Amino acid sequence: MESFGQLIELDEDDDSSFSETITLEYFEQAEKTFKEMDENLSVYLTSNYCIIHLPTFRRNFREAKNVKRLGELAHFLKGSSGQVGVRKVQEECNRMQYYGKLRDEEKKVDLKEEQAIEMITASLKVAKKDYEEAEKLLKEYFDAPGEPPRPLADSSDSDDPPPRKR
Repeated sequence: MESFGQLIELDEDDDSSFSETITLEYFEQAEKTFKEMDENLSVYLTSNYCIIHLPTFRRNFREAKNVKRLGELAHFLKGSSGQVGVRKVQEECNRMQYYGKLRDEEKKVDLKEEQAIEMITASLKVAKKDYEEAEKLLKEYFDAPGEPPRPLADSSDSDDPPPRKR
């Protein structure tokens, strides 16, 4: 969590209020963004059912461009996650950002809308899980002054915050 390390370096000695405020704002942004992504996916899934029955609903849905909006939300969350060093969420959001553009950048192929929605849905689940782990560690970090948070099982690829300044 190099970015988080840089963030806490901006704190005053024995006062982590700056980094804690930024982190708490990130939590609020992430929760709000996840909720909006869920709502967009819900609209898609509801409209997808109606596509079979109502061709005009399909036209109206296409105009809404929910897949594009999901990519935009992922882009926003990617930036916020990067600022506080939550790398796993940042990486998953990067994938979703491209899926929102109907593109799988890892495989270098274009996607159909339905494929993109499926991939965004799967990536969103992973991002939420990674977010919950990072949120727990960051809250532990700010709740236990002077004590570093416990590491995740695989510390070589973890989002663990650096040790607190003493």
